[in-house]
This record gives sequence, C-alpha cells and structure tokens, in this order.
Amino acid sequence: MRERGFRAVRMIHVPALAIGLLTRDIPEELVIEAAQKAASDALLKDVQVEVGGSMSSESVLKIIKLLYDCSESEYDGKGKVIVAHYAGRKWSLFLGTLWKSLFASSGKNANFSVDDNAVIFEFEK
Repeated sequence: MRERGFRAVRMIHVPALAIGLLTRDIPEELVIEAAQKAASDALLKDVQVEVGGSMSSESVLKIIKLLYDCSESEYDGKGKVIVAHYAGRKWSLFLGTLWKSLFASSGKNANFSVDDNAVIFEFEK
C-alpha cells in the first residue's frame, strides 16, 4: 500500500536556528526554485487533500495553522496570516513562495512579504 499525506512526505522537526544556518548562504533564486518544486510535488498535494479534504485555499490555510502558530485576520474580503518562525529570511521566502504556489493551484491569488523571522501572507477569501 502506498503511503500518503504527512507520512509519505516524511516530515521532520528541525530547530529554527538550524534552518537559518543551513539556508544562510543559499541564493534566493535557489530558495524560490526549491519552493516551487515542492509546491508541485504530488506528495505535498496529498497532504493538502488529507488535511483539508480538497485542493482548496481553505486546505492550504489548515496546513499553515496545523504546522505553525499564526495570527489570522480578515478585512475587506481578504485574509491575512502572519507566521512567526525564527528561522531566517530564506525560510520566510521559501514558505511564502510555497504557499503562494499552493494557493495558485487552487485558483486563488495570494501575495506575501517576508522579514527575517516572519511571513505575512495575504489572499483572496
């Protein structure tokens, strides 16, 4: 039987500091490329269906909330999620690119901004 979802993706727990150190010297273009490849991976899409029940923007939000402590708000038909992670700017760029791609695959537009330890993600509701 083929493994699916989180089990198939082989999620691991890594300290935020370690992610920051590992990604510090990687060019931003490679971080973006890696995030786009991850977003198109069939196994990751299985997680989206497993957690959210469909390939929808709501399932992307469920995954974000499951994996990270975040603040969420809604204003004028748009949602906003702020994720603090303390893993550095490159991790922010990776997460923002990944989530933007996942939202796009569900037919929704999304934008993100990054800083050293957080991603601010805005999307259509």
